[in-house]
Amino acid sequence: MGYKNVRVGGDARRGMAKTEIDPETSPYIKEAFELYASGNYSIQQIRDYLLKNGIGSRHKEGEALAHSTVNNMLANPFYIGKIKFDGVYHKGAQEHLITKKLFNRVQSVLEANNVAGVRHRAYGHYLKGTLFCETCGSRLSIDMAKNAYTYFYCLGQKQKHSKKKIECHEKYVQVEDMEAQMIELYKRIEMPKSWSKKLVEGFNEEIVAQHSQNTMEEEFALKRIERLNLEKKKLMQAYYDGAVPIDVLKDEQKRIAEEIAKIDDKRSTSNNNLDQHTEVLEKAIRIAENCALAYEKAKPETRQLFNQAFFKKVFVKDKKIEGVKYTDLFGTLLSKSSSKKELVGDTGFEPVTPSLSSWCSPN
Repeated sequence: MGYKNVRVGGDARRGMAKTEIDPETSPYIKEAFELYASGNYSIQQIRDYLLKNGIGSRHKEGEALAHSTVNNMLANPFYIGKIKFDGVYHKGAQEHLITKKLFNRVQSVLEANNVAGVRHRAYGHYLKGTLFCETCGSRLSIDMAKNAYTYFYCLGQKQKHSKKKIECHEKYVQVEDMEAQMIELYKRIEMPKSWSKKLVEGFNEEIVAQHSQNTMEEEFALKRIERLNLEKKKLMQAYYDGAVPIDVLKDEQKRIAEEIAKIDDKRSTSNNNLDQHTEVLEKAIRIAENCALAYEKAKPETRQLFNQAFFKKVFVKDKKIEGVKYTDLFGTLLSKSSSKKELVGDTGFEPVTPSLSSWCSPN
């Protein structure tokens, strides 16, 4: 979607096939990526947007694209110039419809929504997908009692008679109470500004070291590509001399092409990721300095993005937040900035503490 197939240098049947950006549909496809990257739109809302602008199901007129179709479109690297052949991505000849930066932002939102398990449906709430039961580990869901008030409850309670045989007796907790506790949580984990300068200096030292490592890996990769190209030339010469049969030639050419493609992809990803992560780290430190006030003033959809950025899980027991599991990024920041006790008091919250080099890894 957003492209069209044309024939160049001949008639409609004999010309060379070429993929070009479709001037009629491409603006809406590009806008769909922009909307989803903002984090304020669900897949369903993207489907509705595309249908409103004339991009719908090919099988049934007036019907929106399937949820999986839109999801696959947003995850398809074809839009940044890559094509998949025999399970390996190669650089394609097609023009990029969107930038790599936009594509990466979309992948982050897709991953966050998948991990958080958020669904836009009845009784939706920005804390859904973030809260978990400390007792049984089940996700907390939301419901309404006689249209009077909404509350969170442990899904383990609904599985007493299921094959999973989870039985949980955790108490229901009102939504307003959890909202207030989340604001207090952000106040307790907020990073004092006095730590940020030292953090930036520390991360800059690690980033310089990572740049040096990338340079060494780049030199190794270029030498490997040079050897593969030489191998390819020798292989062709052996074929011309009749020493290598055609089937062996094809297999070896495929192997060499796949290895070169993998090396190129890793080089590109490694260099781009380090620059992006440097920018993200600086922004994350600024966010962590002012997260409590920003979260308290934010709209529900923005609060949801905050929660997905900071926490993998927030654990609840006896109607109170008892622990958190940070995302890798903020686990790194908060664990490096101070001790656990200084950060979160005596609640025993356990931050994730990966190294910067592992967090910056393209893998």
